[in-house]
Amino acid sequence: MIYSSHMSFIAELGPQYAARAAAAGLRPEDVTEHFILGSGHGGQRRNKRATAVQLHHHPSGAAVRCFHMRDQHQNRVAAWMQLLERLEDWKKGVEQAFKREEHAERQRTKGRSEGLKREMVKGKKKRGEIKRLRKQQI
Repeated sequence: MIYSSHMSFIAELGPQYAARAAAAGLRPEDVTEHFILGSGHGGQRRNKRATAVQLHHHPSGAAVRCFHMRDQHQNRVAAWMQLLERLEDWKKGVEQAFKREEHAERQRTKGRSEGLKREMVKGKKKRGEIKRLRKQQI
């Protein structure tokens, strides 16, 4: 038995949750919420009622399923929090990968500093002088 709906954020989560969700790109209209039969300990209440909650975030493809508590509302709150944490972690990983790639590109394309160029020229002149002197001795 599955009950499906598009729901809004849970009021008990508070305004700080809405701010974190906006920063992570989590919008209620992008999430499908399913209430399904739970399993495990809890007896008749778990076996007869749809206490488990499954959230599916369509843009990222992330899915979260929470069925650890006997109460549907508690599972719902926990599922929304898990989804937010998963999206924050995913976004952080994407940003870090972008920064790594950007840094690697900078390292590949940057030239030598003026001081390093002068040192290289000095070393080449010294080496050339050594070879010239060797040539004269022969």
